[in-house]
Amino acid sequence: MSEAKSGHAPLIKVNLPGFQKHVRQGAVLTIEWRAVDAPNGAVASLWIRKTATGYLLGPIASELPMQGRYDWHIPVFRSSPVPCARDRTGGCVGSMNPGTRYTIVARLYIAADTGPTGVRAENVPQRLIASSNTPEFLMLREK
Repeated sequence: MSEAKSGHAPLIKVNLPGFQKHVRQGAVLTIEWRAVDAPNGAVASLWIRKTATGYLLGPIASELPMQGRYDWHIPVFRSSPVPCARDRTGGCVGSMNPGTRYTIVARLYIAADTGPTGVRAENVPQRLIASSNTPEFLMLREK
């Protein structure tokens, strides 16, 4: 297992520059993140969480560097003619529904096992070492 560079526990911070309490489907949402005291070989991923249920949708993006900026083009919800399992928000469990509150989650991972050179091999499980989220926002229908 790789140690954090300073001996402190790794953490990841996530931010939505120009944060708005309401976000429209079809819009672009800029997400920024930065890992602190992350071990070598760690990678970040971005997810969206339905706050009422805690359900994670995504990932939005994965295998990201220790810090960066990502412009996420928010998909537009289209109801399906196929019935779905509904959660307590009234929307489909795995869908991003208008009128529901969400938060962006940044996660920091490291390979659970690495080869002798410390390079992660394909299909090696990853271990979550840090996570944080943005303030919640209400998802609105596209205009």
